[in-house]
Amino acid sequence: FYYFNESLGKTQWNRPVNLNDRHYQVAVKTYNDPNDTEISLVNELEANGKRGVCNLINSTILKLKYYFIDTNVSVMDIMDGTLSNLIDTTSIPDKIEILKRIVEHFYCLKQKISENTNYTDLKCDNILYKCFTNKKMKICIGDIGGLCSGWNGSSTYPAPEFLNGNGNCTIGTLIWGMGVTFLELLGYNTLDVFYWKPAKKMSKNEFQYKCVKETEKAIQQYKLNEIFVKNTPFSYILMEMLHPFANERISLSKL
Repeated sequence: FYYFNESLGKTQWNRPVNLNDRHYQVAVKTYNDPNDTEISLVNELEANGKRGVCNLINSTILKLKYYFIDTNVSVMDIMDGTLSNLIDTTSIPDKIEILKRIVEHFYCLKQKISENTNYTDLKCDNILYKCFTNKKMKICIGDIGGLCSGWNGSSTYPAPEFLNGNGNCTIGTLIWGMGVTFLELLGYNTLDVFYWKPAKKMSKNEFQYKCVKETEKAIQQYKLNEIFVKNTPFSYILMEMLHPFANERISLSKL
């Protein structure tokens, strides 16, 4: 437990001995690499008073000793689950509402942190939720190590521009990740084409072609052309999110 010791007037790690002490269960993530970029990012956000801003997971980095070994851990709020838990239990209109919340969070991040802040590893497992007694739900971006600016790297669902090995994190990358995450949230099988293992075996043109076809199949399977958002067929919005060319994808503000 990480708790507030009433007698000493400070927070500390231990098992509370006084039942009057306020104590909280927390989630803890251990880093094997002391130079993990997520550590520096969490510390930077905390130093600038931006911990948990825009519904990033509320976390702080602590240095602990475990069996005399120095260990970095991230201490986070305990959530109720990830979007993967909601695939079979949530209606399509509610899933669109969840997507809207994700869009709002990233729009906020660009205003509060940096216009160049993007994300490389959007997927259902990296987006967390917490339910409250008033039937409201909070959506959090969980694995904030995926935040990046101009990072050359890969992701679970790489955008086509990553396939040549030098794709940069752009707003187009972020929009792509949101689109594939929505397909995953629908329950559509994203592993056959969008997942990095089959993607790496295709040429860029082949990957782009197959992704368009897969998106069309998902739209037909879930009848997304019959669902409208502000008088716009949602099928059109999704096709614009998963456009094969990054500079022609829908903008974040328009989305």
